[in-house]
Formats: sequence, structure tokens, C-alpha cells
Amino acid sequence: MHRFTPLQSADFLEFSEMIADCFNMEGEKCKDWISRCDKELWRTLKSSEGDLLGGLLRIPMAQWYHGRAVSMTGLAGVGISASGRGLRAGQTLMKETLQEFYNEGVALSALYGSTTSFYRRCGYERAGSYFQVELPLRGLDNRGGPLEVRPLTAESEKIAEKLQADSARGQACLLRGPYLWKRIRGPRGKTAQGFGFYRGEELEGYTYLIKDSAGFSDNSLEATDLLLTTPDAVSTFLGFLAGHRAFFVTATLPSAASSEILMSFNEPWQFKVRLHEHWLLRIVNVKKALEERGYQRGAAGELHLAIEDPWFPDNNAFFMLEVQNGRGKVTPGGRGDLKLDIGSLAALYTGFLTAEKLALTGRTGGPSETLELATHLFGGAAPELLDFF
Repeated sequence: MHRFTPLQSADFLEFSEMIADCFNMEGEKCKDWISRCDKELWRTLKSSEGDLLGGLLRIPMAQWYHGRAVSMTGLAGVGISASGRGLRAGQTLMKETLQEFYNEGVALSALYGSTTSFYRRCGYERAGSYFQVELPLRGLDNRGGPLEVRPLTAESEKIAEKLQADSARGQACLLRGPYLWKRIRGPRGKTAQGFGFYRGEELEGYTYLIKDSAGFSDNSLEATDLLLTTPDAVSTFLGFLAGHRAFFVTATLPSAASSEILMSFNEPWQFKVRLHEHWLLRIVNVKKALEERGYQRGAAGELHLAIEDPWFPDNNAFFMLEVQNGRGKVTPGGRGDLKLDIGSLAALYTGFLTAEKLALTGRTGGPSETLELATHLFGGAAPELLDFF
């Protein structure tokens, strides 16, 4: 019988060594990472004999969908010990974790997976993309912008947090918790400097930058976070980057597939957009996920779903989703016109794939009018998660 529990102080050293081994991290950096997180957020899996088999980090958050924040818990640091591999310890760890989420009333779970096949077996699916933009700084205009650039203080960081919470509500954007802000300001054992873009005392944008030095002529900037809420903030930020071009060659920024920043450039060789990684989503509670979500204005209809979820009996059922005025209501039963496994539902849910494209994978099926209705209800905006965790 396995034991699934929060991380105990007595297990800290062994657990940190296991995680360091799984992710090829330096031991001290791994200890620091685990220590900086709330101990109550770590989970461990042990054998009946007390041997450590694996563990992971829970990250309580929420995710925006058409103006409504849906309860979501992210996962990071999922690791299995050498002795636990081959014993299905990884699947047991994920089952216990997702059951805990379900019991807590969490609707969704998201993660960046080192492997997709394993997490697909756990009900996760690709549901969005995380892009990065690389800007060669010597091609930037150095005129600057109309706003004043100031370093962020402890007080102004709180204002930046509120600005982010009020502004970053695009499809699948995160309602951040403490872990995300700690990671932004201190990723991978480094310190990111915060800079605000001010009109008088009004904050209109900010960024956090890491300065990586590889030598006198090959240094780079990395933005761990970026929020620009006005045209003047965009131009001020680009001018701010250009002011670093004497000693820095490139800047890397988190981005959606399309970004307002890219509209400032005339030629394609002035920037590079690359897919950094896909993120994966798991629908933990079908009813809660469909009812907590917002739907695009004007979307209306009655969709009959047949969901296959071998891990949660309450999800493995027929549902009728009725959408009106941006809200969804779910009742059990119905005709089951649209057949979806739980992973395919995740890709449809975020707008990552239309129902018609999902049908081409062979993992969903239904009449053409049903596919069209599903796309109508769930589409309207591509997912834009800009955080890496």
C-alpha cells in the first residue's frame, strides 16, 4: 500500500537528492528551490516499507477563460526515484494527486511535461503553447518613449502585482499565486531586476530582467515577466531595451503567438518567434470546469457530450451543456452526440484545437453540426498562457 503525504521535514534531504537526480540539478540549488516553496505544497509517495518513490509540487492558481477564472492547480517538479521506476509509481503518484484535486473541488490541472506520452496516459493533453520572442538589440531604435523608467521597489511591486491581476486576463492566462511571483523574481537561483514604466505616479507597465553575461560582446537579456498596458508603455519598453545594446546582443521575452510588440517592427528579420514548449491540461472535474468557465459573447446552444475518463467515474458519463449569456450549465444525461476522451476535451476546452481538427485525430466524433456547435461554444480566442512554471 502506497502512502501519499505532504513532504515531511525528516525526508527533506533524501527528497531533495531525488529531485536533483531527476532533473540533473545541482544539489544545493535543488535544496534552495524546495525550501523557497511552501512545504505544504510538496507531496511525496512512499512504499509500504517507507521507501521514497516520488514526489511533486502543487501550485494553486486559477486560469482565465472568457472573463471568468477557473480553479486550477499546476504541477511542477514531478520526479520518481530510481527505485520507483518501472513499478508504476509515477502513475500512482499522479492518480493520488488528481484525486486530491478532485476532492478539493479543483476544476483543472496544468503542467509543462518533460514527456507527453506519460501525461497523456494520466488524462492530460496539449492545450496551449508557450512562445518566446528574441530581439536583436542592435536593430532597435534608441529613441525611447514618453514614460519614465524606474526600478521597482517592494512597495511598487505590489502595485505591479495588482496591475497584472487586473490586466492579464486573456484566454488561459493565470491568476497567479505566490509561487509564480517568486519564480519571476528569482528563477533558477538568479535574481531578476524589476523596472516600471510610469506616467507621473501611474504605473502603465513593467518588466523583470535577468542579465546573462557570456563575455564582453555576447551578453543577453531575459525577461521573466512583461506587462505593457498602453502604447506609450510599449514604445518606452522598446527604447529601454535599446539602451542596453552597447553591452547586450539579444533580449528574450515571453510572448503569445501574436504580440503587439511585433507590430513595432517593419521587417521579419528584426525578430524571431519560437515555440518554447506546449503546456498540458487535465480536466479534473468536468461539471465544474464547464460551469466555471466563461463563454464568448453571443455563443449559445445545447451541446450533448459523451466523455470517457477511466480515472474518475463521475467524469465518465454523458453531459448536456447549455450555454447562454456567457455562462454554461451542465446537467447529467443527454444524447452523447460529441464523443471525447478526457484529454481531447482539454484541447477543445482551451480553444487550442477546434472540434473539426480534433475529429481528424480520430479521438472524437459526431455529426458535422455537432462539431460546428462545439467549435462555436469553445472557440473565439486562442490560449495565451505567458507563464512558465
